[in-house]
Amino acid sequence: MMQSIYAMHQNGSDDLEKQEKFLLNSIESILDLYLLLITILPELQKKEAEFIEKSKLKHLATKAEKNPNLKFVENAIFSLINDNSKLSIALENHRITNWQLNDDTILSLLQEVKQSNLYTNYLASGTTSFEEDKNFIAQLFETIIAPSTVLYNYLEDFKLTWIDDIPVVNTLILKQLNQLSLQENSFKIPKIYKDDDDRAFAIALFRKTILNEDKLAKEFIDKTPNWDIDRIAEID
Repeated sequence: MMQSIYAMHQNGSDDLEKQEKFLLNSIESILDLYLLLITILPELQKKEAEFIEKSKLKHLATKAEKNPNLKFVENAIFSLINDNSKLSIALENHRITNWQLNDDTILSLLQEVKQSNLYTNYLASGTTSFEEDKNFIAQLFETIIAPSTVLYNYLEDFKLTWIDDIPVVNTLILKQLNQLSLQENSFKIPKIYKDDDDRAFAIALFRKTILNEDKLAKEFIDKTPNWDIDRIAEID
């Protein structure tokens, strides 16, 4: 909402319909961001599985390369996400192919994962359970993926309007990961709008803000009598 109003000011545009479309596109593209971030997990599994297979085929493969620890690639959470038919449909409908077309970010994240104590301790734990798999993936997402500068830079370059949405989507995904269970449909793709009223409310709020801008600006000025209005940042 704020981005749309700010963009309208910066462009000097009074085309309300055009800005409403920008607003709705920005809101609805949050699902694209979600899909992009959640699919990092199975992409990490895929790249590691490929690395393991290539290592096995080396002419002078070591004992560890011939008999690798498969605990990471066999993590139950990867299967739970990979086998979700609704996710597959959403990826196709939204044309999310970023990681297939550009895997540098995934490879960078995988390297960081494999260099972490979290990964080393997970492989060496000597136990296997759904809870352990879930906790590992949740910690991996929280401590490596979410704060990744490489990932942030990629997302910023790909779609600037996502920057303010990244923390919200990361929080949602982490909450989802922590709530996963062996029950069917424990992993669900979130909806952008709760219902049609949600979408209508966003448009109504945007229109009301724009159409009452002069009145709201006056209230703002009245509440900041000791400030030079020209020195207050426009975003405020």
